[in-house]
Amino acid sequence: FGSSIASRGFMEHTPLFDGAQAIAATWTQTRDNVTITVPLPASAADALPRVSIRPQHLSVQCAAPDGSAAATLLDNGLSGDVSVEESAWTVSGGVVIIDLCKKAIYDASGASARREWWPSAVRGGRRGIADPFAPPKYEPNVQRLDGKIGEQVQSRASFAGKSKFSW
Repeated sequence: FGSSIASRGFMEHTPLFDGAQAIAATWTQTRDNVTITVPLPASAADALPRVSIRPQHLSVQCAAPDGSAAATLLDNGLSGDVSVEESAWTVSGGVVIIDLCKKAIYDASGASARREWWPSAVRGGRRGIADPFAPPKYEPNVQRLDGKIGEQVQSRASFAGKSKFSW
């Protein structure tokens, strides 16, 4: 599974939250980015939302058509750190598309960087698929031999008469 999907860098869209009362937002991720899509309410499909991206927090608000207070569509902590400067959002077809660039983690020498695989897009949100780039877990093939070893032990007395050899 991981080789064909992961090689293209795309993953399946996962609902952001579980439950009947959850918003219809979805999320997906690659090694470098997390993309969250939030549909705007039909009454505010033409309104320009307010999106706030912070290193560990995301907020999406939509102004009401009558000019009253903005409705909060999403206001959650993120499951990882993002680079605010490299992240962006757009509105297309009544959907806010938020592209969050994962913050790079450098090794001790500062030479190589990697980005973490997020278990979910937001804290408390629905979990996504396991990291397809992670090495497989090593599970040793160890079997208990205690019973078998004890069965094979022969004493001089029990061995007598079972062989042509005599003591």
